[in-house]
Amino acid sequence: MTRQENTKKVGKVTIKNQIRKNQILQLLLKEGMLSPSEVTSKTELTLPMSSSLMKELAKDGYIKLDENNYGNNVGRPPTSYSIDPEGGFFIGVEIGLRKTRVILLDLQNKERHFHSQDTLNLKDSKACIDDVISIVKNIIKSQKIPQNRLFGIGLAVPGLVNNKLGRSISYFNDLNMSLKEYMVEALGVNVEIENDVNAMSLGEKYFGDAKDVNDALAINLDKGIGMGLIINGALYTGANGLAGELGHIRFEDNNDMCYCGKRGCLELYASGEAISNKMKDFLANNPSPRIQKILSDLNKEEVDLDAFVEIVLSGDQIGIEYIEQAGTSIGRALGVLINLFNPQKIILGGKLSQLKEYILFPVKSSVIKHSLPESFAQTTISYSKIRRKAGSLGATTLVSNKIFLPSKAALQYV
Repeated sequence: MTRQENTKKVGKVTIKNQIRKNQILQLLLKEGMLSPSEVTSKTELTLPMSSSLMKELAKDGYIKLDENNYGNNVGRPPTSYSIDPEGGFFIGVEIGLRKTRVILLDLQNKERHFHSQDTLNLKDSKACIDDVISIVKNIIKSQKIPQNRLFGIGLAVPGLVNNKLGRSISYFNDLNMSLKEYMVEALGVNVEIENDVNAMSLGEKYFGDAKDVNDALAINLDKGIGMGLIINGALYTGANGLAGELGHIRFEDNNDMCYCGKRGCLELYASGEAISNKMKDFLANNPSPRIQKILSDLNKEEVDLDAFVEIVLSGDQIGIEYIEQAGTSIGRALGVLINLFNPQKIILGGKLSQLKEYILFPVKSSVIKHSLPESFAQTTISYSKIRRKAGSLGATTLVSNKIFLPSKAALQYV
């Protein structure tokens, strides 16, 4: 065997072993604690191989012997391992149109820290991203995260995103380099970029209501309207990452111009911004002392999306009518999607999902009218249970999946 052939053979063995290690980590994340023999029974690995690889993972600090069972032959074998939570960390960042949220997870996918604040002006994108970088650095410092144990940062941003190039198309165009390159240069760790709604979908898939299904739609009902698609258990983003622009489907045949440059988009009539503006216009001609008190309690001078949600939750009749109209329009659009994709679940997220039944009932009623009974029969519609954390949690999976999902892409991490 030539030296080149031997090097190639060693490389293949290394790749296979790294993939096997990822497989073991994935099993431990799911099961909590396993012995080498139990890993062998759940995989195609031999017992010597399972034992050897788990010892290597323990030596590298990714897993640890379970101290409660070590040396105790009653019940579970004494060589049971579990993931060491200090073995690595992931940071997920969601820069939304209204809020910026940052979450820190350990290697067991448990939350260590969460930060939320108003998003700085996205039009001044360099100042906005520099502020995010400062937040991340402060979290790394305050939580005492070793640089070599931070596996990476997942970043979710609004608008159009080319995740393959790590570039935001809609924002952050004044950096003189891609958003990914800018973040990597500033933080010195791997950074993965994704659209905020796609990140929300990943959050629902791995932490929320879509965990146990293969086909789901995650609908972001916030200032705008977006959609993420989980198809065959994986996020579907289209040819260049731009799939799911639900808010910009043609909804009305009129001359109303959307900011995207097209006319009659769904966002013009059913988005959080659209209906809160309707409420604001109504109150301009119909002052309400009760609503004025709500605004005063929120320290707001006029209705915005946050205030609109509080107005509806207070039982205001006009607000309820506006959300019912929006829900009817959204349900009509979802009816078409059900006929196209036949999803098992549709999950409503974003700020408007906080309205729960106020938005859920009109959506369901409209869906029934606009979808085939046979298609809708297997679909459940619910509001998100992880709501405001869905995007930042999903952003962490942009990095963690490269460890917990066996693939060649994980070689640089484990």
